[in-house]
Amino acid sequence: MAYEVNFAGVNLSDYCTVLNIERSVLPPRENFSKTIPTMHGSYYTGYRYGERAISLEVYVKAPTKEEYVKKVRRLADVLHTENPCKLTVSDEPGKYYYAVVDGETALEKTVFSGTLTINFICHDPVAYSDEWKTFEPNSKNIVALENNGTTDTNMSIDVEFNSDACFFQATNNKGETVLIGKPKQATKQNTKLSNTVVNDKCELSSTFTALPEALLDSKRTVTGNYAVGHNGIGIVCSNFGTSAENTWTGAAFKRALGKNVEEFEVSIDFIFSSKGTNYSAGSGASSLGTYQVTAKAGLIIRSSNSTKSTKLAAMPYGTKINATEISGKWIKHTTKVGSKTYTGYSHSDYLKKVSSSKSARATEYAEDELGLLEVYGYDQNGAKLFKAQVDDANQYYEYVKPRVYVGTSKVLADDASCPSPRKVVTKDKDGKTTKTESAASGTYGKWNDLDGKFVIKRTKDGKGKYLWTATLYRYKGGEITQTIKTANSLSNSSYPTGALNYLGFYIGRYGSERPVDVMTITHINVKDLSPAAKVTSSNNEEIFDDGDRLHIDFETGLVTLNKKECLSYIDIGSEFFSTPTGYSEIAIKTDDKKADIVCGFQERYL
Repeated sequence: MAYEVNFAGVNLSDYCTVLNIERSVLPPRENFSKTIPTMHGSYYTGYRYGERAISLEVYVKAPTKEEYVKKVRRLADVLHTENPCKLTVSDEPGKYYYAVVDGETALEKTVFSGTLTINFICHDPVAYSDEWKTFEPNSKNIVALENNGTTDTNMSIDVEFNSDACFFQATNNKGETVLIGKPKQATKQNTKLSNTVVNDKCELSSTFTALPEALLDSKRTVTGNYAVGHNGIGIVCSNFGTSAENTWTGAAFKRALGKNVEEFEVSIDFIFSSKGTNYSAGSGASSLGTYQVTAKAGLIIRSSNSTKSTKLAAMPYGTKINATEISGKWIKHTTKVGSKTYTGYSHSDYLKKVSSSKSARATEYAEDELGLLEVYGYDQNGAKLFKAQVDDANQYYEYVKPRVYVGTSKVLADDASCPSPRKVVTKDKDGKTTKTESAASGTYGKWNDLDGKFVIKRTKDGKGKYLWTATLYRYKGGEITQTIKTANSLSNSSYPTGALNYLGFYIGRYGSERPVDVMTITHINVKDLSPAAKVTSSNNEEIFDDGDRLHIDFETGLVTLNKKECLSYIDIGSEFFSTPTGYSEIAIKTDDKKADIVCGFQERYL
């Protein structure tokens, strides 16, 4: 009997035949105890499971010596990974491990065949279910959970608020509680403590005006126009205008704050990607395709394209849908959930495109696409306070580099030098080299295909000295997956001191090169952090707005509000509890009686 084994997304049957698999019933177990004087034996205090080992006995065969060597080389390439990868085996369907190759892979060779043992080690000994489960509260705000795995797991909770609210709370059977905000007191009034200056969802171009080219950094030319993107997603460069060699050309626009802000926090959501054609400012032609749910708690299907519309159902993480209509950030689809089929709308922030109705590009990589997206902060006289940018300026690698400047000083970056590009050598009939050219060389760096957020913050300390911080987040499915930030608050006498008056944006391409597919500003938020803007009150504080989305990850303890960390709202006594095997319940409390709540988890097996 041969087995089907998939490792790192590759079917090993393409290179070998898996004859046998060996693994233990349980990973190695280590028990802990304490010796107590006058007590026989010891007092048991707990246990831990160690690493799991999985061994494959495989057979490699080919018709010729050359083909045999190729197969072995390809198998080696598949097995070599930098980090643990998914490992699935056909005798355990619906589950996978995270594994890496361990030890030797000696090959016992005959003429055109050979056998070997591949030893995998799972530093995380748990097997994971391919499917995620989604649960919703009943009329009494009790969520009944059913974990059919063989060990505890950790859930995620997503809350969509439909009115302003002060708190959200989840409590398990043991009384362990996660509390965000402060519960209302009936004797006090509700107060909205807001220091928001701008909260622009970038759905209208009318909130922006043209930014003069003279305010931009050098080698940036304004030759194009800005507009709302195709399907109403963000502000984009709708055309780049006439190209010019050795310079950036594109669109520039600004967003006024309406006041001077001395201490501020600027948050800019953006997308910079060479692959996400669904976000581009196209002609309106259909490019619908298949999407997959990325919210681990699950994603709601609504009756229309509004958070105010009726909730029809919640789809588990990983569910695939076929889009039939795109309206702004809403995708219409018909999808089966459980035993019922629903036609409705889901929010695109928590869906990723996995296939398109359009044909794929001829090139595998997007190395030949160059682009620049910049955010400037100016005072009322046009002096530059800061700049945050992402760009892909490498002709041979797809390599996105983020950078932040305060004044002219670079304070945050991930811009290591690229390796040399691969070379293409042309030879004549006599074998002599006639030409050597650099060619497209794949991808490099950590920030390609970036759904991100820049956060630039300036405050004053007790002595009146300005302190700056800068952070870049990468998001996937509404969750933070990568972060870089300044190590500490930065202060320097050379940094600008003017008050922030407006923001500037530039989106461009380089020379006559093809522009990066997706460069768009999707959300702008500016807060006034000055003491005069801080409102204090003894009333109930409403920290959630109508339309806010709260995400709670019980595994990492990460809590985000509208994709931004909000650790200050977490009650100090909160305990991020796990979900036990079998049946359990959690009680939900919030002062928004119409909030839509979804809980989800992935079952695990020892």
